[in-house]
Amino acid sequence: MNLSIGLALCLSLCLAFIAFGALALAMFSHFKSCFKRPPTQIQQRALTLTGWASLALSFLALLGQYEPAYATILLFGVMSAAALAVILLLSYQAKRLPASLAVAALLALVDFSLFV
Repeated sequence: MNLSIGLALCLSLCLAFIAFGALALAMFSHFKSCFKRPPTQIQQRALTLTGWASLALSFLALLGQYEPAYATILLFGVMSAAALAVILLLSYQAKRLPASLAVAALLALVDFSLFV
């Protein structure tokens, strides 16, 4: 496996995890279970925008290394793995989701710096 292909997959996975975590935190109940207070309207909109933008960037990271048809298939696999991780975190360790998102963001930045 080419190193840049592995980095693209790792970057895409980190971005998808951030996306699903942000979209989950945009919901009232998940935000409240993580932070013990309701989100403001601005926070909900920012988290929703962050989630969708991260999903788009996740797809773009795969498109840089694969053909569009194969990148789309990989994206669904990456999204499934990231969504499962967010669901399990919210179910069993909801308070750890924000810290996990921060670690994923740091990994994405390191991966992006190696990728470019």
